[in-house]
Amino acid sequence: MIALVKTLNSKMPYYVRCIKPNENKAPVGIDYKRVVHQVSYLGLLENVRVRRAGFAHRQPYSRFLKRYKMISGFTWPNYKCSDKEATRALIDENNFSNDVKYGITKLFIRSPQTLFALEKMRAELIPAIVILLQKQWRGAICRAKFRKMKAAYFIIKFYRRHKIRTYLKSVLEAHRTCEMNMHHKESIIWPQTNFAVRQLEPSLRYIYKRWKAYKLLSPYPRSEWPQLRCKIYAASLLWGKRPSWGAQRMWRGDYLSSPTENTENANYTVALNNLKNSDRFNQVLFSSFIYKMNRYNKCADRAILITDWAVYKLDLKNFKPMKKGMPIQEVKML
Repeated sequence: MIALVKTLNSKMPYYVRCIKPNENKAPVGIDYKRVVHQVSYLGLLENVRVRRAGFAHRQPYSRFLKRYKMISGFTWPNYKCSDKEATRALIDENNFSNDVKYGITKLFIRSPQTLFALEKMRAELIPAIVILLQKQWRGAICRAKFRKMKAAYFIIKFYRRHKIRTYLKSVLEAHRTCEMNMHHKESIIWPQTNFAVRQLEPSLRYIYKRWKAYKLLSPYPRSEWPQLRCKIYAASLLWGKRPSWGAQRMWRGDYLSSPTENTENANYTVALNNLKNSDRFNQVLFSSFIYKMNRYNKCADRAILITDWAVYKLDLKNFKPMKKGMPIQEVKML
């Protein structure tokens, strides 16, 4: 018995009072007279009045802080001191010190108005906290999606590089003997393209064409390149239409200035300089002796001069223009 009393003294007993709703032990049904009699008999109202007269509300510090710590900037979001010190700082900050007492592990609150005030302040802060949590969570979701997208872009980039390197290796392999077979265009086969080089392939073909053209033109001096360009234009127009169009001989352009073509080249040079001073052209594109056919099918010897500005018909005696030059922009066809 002594041991039992000692054990009870070391503990804090809790009394549980059961109220029967009815005598039939049936659900839902409530006998109000029977319930009121039990409440009066057990003295529950008197017990509540006694507790309200003292510190009716009691709560452990840890539970109190979990519910109300957002009220104080000292305890929100985290605090570095003990639960009791954090609770004391929260109560002092809101001027509730006269209505509470501090136990060893619990906080005791005297009046319900203090508890209601704490609940009101908490309810006012909850929406802002919810918005903050939503913002942080949405930011975390967006950052996770961004990391996935970034990883996908990295994979796409490196896979595209791999496909481009594979294509370039196949291009180099296909054109390994290209320089030795410059005149066999049919033997050059481009590899099949893939999605990664659709925009790159036209540039590669353009580079290859320029390289091939350079290799074909490299045996010729650069002074002859304009003549070759003219021959290429002529070939595109006359190939297959005329048996001989002068592809094998040298094209001079200004034939009247050559002593082998024109014995009066000195007079031509003087007339050309005078014409250049008057009409201000820069370059002679073509000059030669020609035959003029009139409407009666009679021929007359003439000379023609084509510059970068106009076309002139020259007299054979002094090589002066017989008429004013026709501007080259007005020439539609020959």
